[in-house]
Amino acid sequence: MKATTTQNTQSLCQHAKITVEELAYLTSKTPTAVLGSAQHGKTTLAKHIVKALTKIPNVKTRVFDSSTKWLFESPCEFVFSVPKPVTTVYDINGEIIATEEKSTINDGLLKQLLQHKSICFDFSEIDSVEFERQFQSRLIYLDKQQLIQQVKKNKGRITDRVVYVYEECQGTLGSNSLRRTEMAWLSKAIGISANYGLS
Repeated sequence: MKATTTQNTQSLCQHAKITVEELAYLTSKTPTAVLGSAQHGKTTLAKHIVKALTKIPNVKTRVFDSSTKWLFESPCEFVFSVPKPVTTVYDINGEIIATEEKSTINDGLLKQLLQHKSICFDFSEIDSVEFERQFQSRLIYLDKQQLIQQVKKNKGRITDRVVYVYEECQGTLGSNSLRRTEMAWLSKAIGISANYGLS
């Protein structure tokens, strides 16, 4: 069933005998995937889920978008365009001393951005999949650290949750990517997600 409009999304949910709000609640509790053919409303459905997630107390949403689909009609309260990394470092004589991809954003700014209830990280200007993975890994790590502190403070009780939405995840993750060594961070995040309120 094609779900390209709000009405079609509601129709899809009625067909499945679940409301968008119920789907959002389930998404906040367990990893969820929205799968389907091209142009059948996966992004539209995901946007409705994110909009419903913003109404659930103590749930934050992070959208990782390299397609620009979330830049328009985004349910997120804030959209942050991730700047291209510094790739060349020069010495005072103008000689190249290093060529590495390094983010120009420090952890202090990232922690401020992560205070938003819902935020879309726009990766459309980023050419390097490896940099995109490293940046996302850093965000997930910072969220996890904050959630671990809350769980300790609340004597093991999970009070806050973070939901990650990957738009066009095959571009970042690729097929069989969870088996690759460089993706161990994501495998670990998925494996222990329930312990800290990540999904």
